[in-house]
Amino acid sequence: MPDNIDLILLSQGLEDHTHKPTLEQLDKTIPVLGSASAAKVVQQLGYSQVTTLTPGQTFTGSPTPDSLFSD
Repeated sequence: MPDNIDLILLSQGLEDHTHKPTLEQLDKTIPVLGSASAAKVVQQLGYSQVTTLTPGQTFTGSPTPDSLFSD
């Protein structure tokens, strides 16, 4: 499992998007951005920094979108 994850982005709360065995292995302090259904899943798993986004909503914060996919 990588140890340099800055953010978890989840588009849906479905099992194929929120693989619980994987999410259970990750640090629960990693920020999560996701739909309401995804937020519910990660909150139940103990994640503490969860931001819910509605369809079409934009997010401005850290990490920035430009930094999400950089080395």
